[in-house]
Amino acid sequence: MYGLHLRSPSILAARVLKGRGLGAAKIGIDKLYVDASFVDGLTAALPECEISDGTRILSDLRAVKSVEEIECLSEAAKITEEAFEAVTPIIKEGTRLIEIKQKITQEMTQQSGGEVGHITLKVGPAKLPPGEKLEAGDILCVDCGAKFRNYRADISRQWAIGKVPATEWDTMEVISAAVDAMRGKLRPGTKFSEIYRAGNDIMAKVNPRYKGMLLMGHSLGIESHERPYISPDEEKTLEPGMVLCLEVPHKGTYVFNCEDEYLITQDGYKIMTARTSSRLKQV
Repeated sequence: MYGLHLRSPSILAARVLKGRGLGAAKIGIDKLYVDASFVDGLTAALPECEISDGTRILSDLRAVKSVEEIECLSEAAKITEEAFEAVTPIIKEGTRLIEIKQKITQEMTQQSGGEVGHITLKVGPAKLPPGEKLEAGDILCVDCGAKFRNYRADISRQWAIGKVPATEWDTMEVISAAVDAMRGKLRPGTKFSEIYRAGNDIMAKVNPRYKGMLLMGHSLGIESHERPYISPDEEKTLEPGMVLCLEVPHKGTYVFNCEDEYLITQDGYKIMTARTSSRLKQV
């Protein structure tokens, strides 16, 4: 038992820090990824250290991606879009949701270095359990993302199964207008809150609940949702090298969620997920 204690992560970390002359340093801990027992152990092992919460500082540092990180994020997006392309032919009346999820999983994992990050399927107007089949008149919304070298994608696509009410196509047009308005703000120097307002002002006209929407997108990296968020009170500004998702969900009789990824460049943006379309597709 004593030997296990000596090999505990906090004890080993304390030895490394002392060996580098940091036994009495000021240390910031990312509390999103480090559990409380480690912090307690490190504090006990380094009583002269000032250990504080460095989560926000480290989050801000991760907001601007390196060239290598952008390459990993681009590959994760590519794998995800290839999975969308591969699954589209089986999205039709009579297909079970579990088959769709299995196909996406298969496509993501057969790519070199590809892993599944998340897969969420939503169907309207009726909510279907995984074993149920798609029916004519359904709209299927798939929000998913592959991982590549621990960097994630986060993309949403939607399909109309046969004929759906004309009102839903009208809703899609409003959502697309909101996305376009948000895209128009994507340039260095723009506040995240300005991007939020550009989309929210349009969506609130057709969905009053949007006035209370907390987020309309987020940054992306080793987590699918990272700071800074596209929120009404985020005053940070866009910088070249940031990667973010614009996300415009709508829940009525049917569920929609338009979500694409964007790289902020020196003079604007590059869409990282242009291979497939976030607009509603009829199958």
